[in-house]
Amino acid sequence: MSKWIKAFLCQRQTRVKYRFNTSKFVQMRNRLPQGAVSSCFLFNIMVNDLIENLGKIHGVQCLAFADDIAVFSTHQNIDIARTNIEQAMIYLEKWCNENQMIVNPLRRKALNFLKYDEKTS
Repeated sequence: MSKWIKAFLCQRQTRVKYRFNTSKFVQMRNRLPQGAVSSCFLFNIMVNDLIENLGKIHGVQCLAFADDIAVFSTHQNIDIARTNIEQAMIYLEKWCNENQMIVNPLRRKALNFLKYDEKTS
């Protein structure tokens, strides 16, 4: 099985076809082939410990689907929730560095949801 995975991941070439034009083959770097069923499976194996350990950080919860991960914290005090998320982001950065993974900066989002209080408004 390990030989098959290595062959699946190593020395892959790709090209682009658009309408009637086809590019030259280029060597792929360390990436999973997009659209392959095996890619999702291998990605999930790769990030399994990340998801598990993010969920162990106090006050932090993590949801994952395919290659998307949502990290969130709920608390009455917004500063505590922010601190929890900051701890998770420190761990995420460390994990990514150790595993040679890059987070796409165009797909990162940070949102704050605050409860509307009629008494103070």
